[in-house]
Amino acid sequence: MILGNIIISEHAIQRYRQRVVKHRQIDDEDDLTSREIKKMIYNDLYYKNIREIIKFKDDFKFVFTRNNCEFRLEKSADGKSWVMLTVVRYKRMFPHEEPQISDSGEKIYGIRHEIDVRKKQKLEYEVNKK
Repeated sequence: MILGNIIISEHAIQRYRQRVVKHRQIDDEDDLTSREIKKMIYNDLYYKNIREIIKFKDDFKFVFTRNNCEFRLEKSADGKSWVMLTVVRYKRMFPHEEPQISDSGEKIYGIRHEIDVRKKQKLEYEVNKK
């Protein structure tokens, strides 16, 4: 696997079920086991589905996929594997649509914007580290 050994936390499984599976309109979404959810996560993390990986130092990774998901990974205590902390799903938008302001007045951003935000955070982190 391109990312190495990944340990999927129970929190990440719950968030994936809550944020991703609900939007895929699966008929028996409540009947999915943790094992099936993990299989879906590993399919999302297949190297051909990865849009971009942004690493902070050697401790954190933010993996963006073509399915408009962001997976947040942290280096495990033993340093040999990655622990998946959470999953975020973004609305699918065309580049000319982001950012936009919703009817309620809040800004809505898509995955392209979030990739840029993570890159900016990485640069700020590297500058402040020196």
